[in-house]
Amino acid sequence: MLTASANSVDEGASVDVSVTGAAANSTVDYTITGVDAADVDALTGTITTDANGEGTATIAVTADNATEGEET
Repeated sequence: MLTASANSVDEGASVDVSVTGAAANSTVDYTITGVDAADVDALTGTITTDANGEGTATIAVTADNATEGEET
Protein backbone atom coordinates (compact mmCIF):
# COMPACT_ATOMS: atom_id res chain seq x y z
CA MET A 1 0.00 0.00 0.00
CA LEU A 2 1.25 3.50 -0.86
CA THR A 3 0.41 6.36 1.51
CA ALA A 4 1.37 10.04 1.64
CA SER A 5 2.29 11.96 4.78
CA ALA A 6 -0.06 14.82 3.78
CA ASN A 7 -2.99 15.50 1.46
CA SER A 8 -1.77 19.00 0.65
CA VAL A 9 1.67 20.60 0.82
CA ASP A 10 2.82 24.21 0.64
CA GLU A 11 5.38 25.24 -1.95
CA GLY A 12 8.92 24.73 -0.72
CA ALA A 13 7.91 21.89 1.59
CA SER A 14 8.07 18.14 1.00
CA VAL A 15 5.86 15.10 1.33
CA ASP A 16 6.86 11.54 2.21
CA VAL A 17 5.42 8.66 0.21
CA SER A 18 5.60 5.37 2.08
CA VAL A 19 5.01 1.80 1.03
CA THR A 20 4.06 -1.04 3.37
CA GLY A 21 3.21 -4.66 2.75
CA ALA A 22 5.57 -5.05 -0.20
CA ALA A 23 8.07 -7.85 -0.66
CA ALA A 24 11.17 -7.56 1.51
CA ASN A 25 14.19 -5.89 -0.11
CA SER A 26 12.32 -5.05 -3.32
CA THR A 27 11.71 -1.92 -5.36
CA VAL A 28 8.35 -0.24 -5.87
CA ASP A 29 7.92 2.25 -8.72
CA TYR A 30 5.53 5.18 -8.30
CA THR A 31 4.10 7.92 -10.51
CA ILE A 32 2.61 11.18 -9.26
CA THR A 33 -0.40 12.47 -11.19
CA GLY A 34 -2.56 15.57 -10.91
CA VAL A 35 0.29 18.09 -10.64
CA ASP A 36 2.53 19.83 -13.16
CA ALA A 37 6.02 18.39 -13.55
CA ALA A 38 7.47 21.80 -12.64
CA ASP A 39 5.79 21.66 -9.22
CA VAL A 40 7.78 18.70 -7.84
CA ASP A 41 11.34 17.46 -8.09
CA ALA A 42 10.23 14.31 -9.96
CA LEU A 43 6.93 12.79 -11.10
CA THR A 44 8.30 9.25 -10.96
CA GLY A 45 10.57 7.39 -8.63
CA THR A 46 11.43 4.14 -6.92
CA ILE A 47 11.16 3.15 -3.28
CA THR A 48 13.45 0.40 -2.03
CA THR A 49 11.90 -1.64 0.76
CA ASP A 50 13.65 -2.98 3.83
CA ALA A 51 13.50 -6.47 5.32
CA ASN A 52 9.98 -5.71 6.57
CA GLY A 53 8.69 -4.68 3.13
CA GLU A 54 8.53 -0.99 4.09
CA GLY A 55 10.17 2.07 2.55
CA THR A 56 9.81 5.82 2.09
CA ALA A 57 10.62 8.42 -0.55
CA THR A 58 10.63 12.17 0.04
CA ILE A 59 9.27 14.39 -2.73
CA ALA A 60 10.18 18.08 -2.71
CA VAL A 61 7.58 20.61 -3.80
CA THR A 62 9.01 23.47 -5.86
CA ALA A 63 8.56 27.00 -4.53
CA ASP A 64 7.84 28.75 -7.84
CA ASN A 65 5.67 31.52 -6.34
CA ALA A 66 3.09 31.02 -9.09
CA THR A 67 -0.60 31.38 -8.28
CA GLU A 68 -2.28 28.14 -9.26
CA GLY A 69 -5.64 26.49 -8.87
CA GLU A 70 -6.14 23.39 -6.79
CA GLU A 71 -4.17 20.38 -7.98
CA THR A 72 -4.93 16.81 -6.98
